[in-house]
Amino acid sequence: NYQPVYNVKTGAASGAEALMRWQLPDGSWVRPDLFIAAAEAENMIVPLTQLLIEMVIEDAQHWTLPPGFRLAINVAADHIQHPDFVTDIRQLAAGLAAHQPNLTLELTERSLLSDGEDVIQKLQLLRREGIHIAIDDFGTGHCSLSYLQTFPLDYLKIDRGFVNAIESIDGETPVLDAIIMLSHKLKLKIVAEGVETPVQLQYLKDRGVVFIQGYLYACP
Repeated sequence: NYQPVYNVKTGAASGAEALMRWQLPDGSWVRPDLFIAAAEAENMIVPLTQLLIEMVIEDAQHWTLPPGFRLAINVAADHIQHPDFVTDIRQLAAGLAAHQPNLTLELTERSLLSDGEDVIQKLQLLRREGIHIAIDDFGTGHCSLSYLQTFPLDYLKIDRGFVNAIESIDGETPVLDAIIMLSHKLKLKIVAEGVETPVQLQYLKDRGVVFIQGYLYACP
C-alpha cells in the first residue's frame, strides 16, 4: 500500500510512503505492528524488506510521477546493519531512476542506537548518492537529542501521538511545539503523521509544518 503525503504549500500530493500489508487467505488482515514485530523476532525483516523493494520497483513500472516526488520506505535496524543494506538501497534507486524521485529511507530511533559509527558511514554514503534520510515516529523511542546532530538527516517525522494532543488552533502542545521548533533550528524538513482533523492541519500549518500524512488527506 502507499499512503500519500500532502504538501500544504502546493495543496497537492508531493510524495507517498510504501507500507507492507499482509492479507490472510480468509480475507482478514494482520495488523502491521504484529507481523513486523514477528518478522524482526524471527530474523525475517531483511528478506521482507527486500521483497518490498522488489514490489515497489515492479509497481513503479506503471507510474507516471513528477520529478522530485518523495517516495519513502521504512528500514529496520537489522537491515541497516546487514551486509546487503547499501546494495539493496542502490537496487531500489536504480529501479526507480527513470522517475527521478526523492527517495527517502525512514529509520526508527532504535535503528540508530547500535553500531552508530557503521550506520553513520552507510547513511553518509547513500546521502552522497542522493538518498534522503528521515527519523520515523520521533519522540517515541530512546533517541538522544545529540543524534539529531550526529546522524546525517533530512526529515523528522512527528509521531501521531503528539499530533493527537492538538485540541484547538489557539491551544498549546508544549512537546509538539518544542519538536517543531527544534526541527526548524536544525533545518530538518518535518512530516506530521496521523493528521485527522482540519484543526490539527491548521495548527501544524501555522507552525511551519509543510508535509502532512493522515486520514484527513488520504488513507493508505
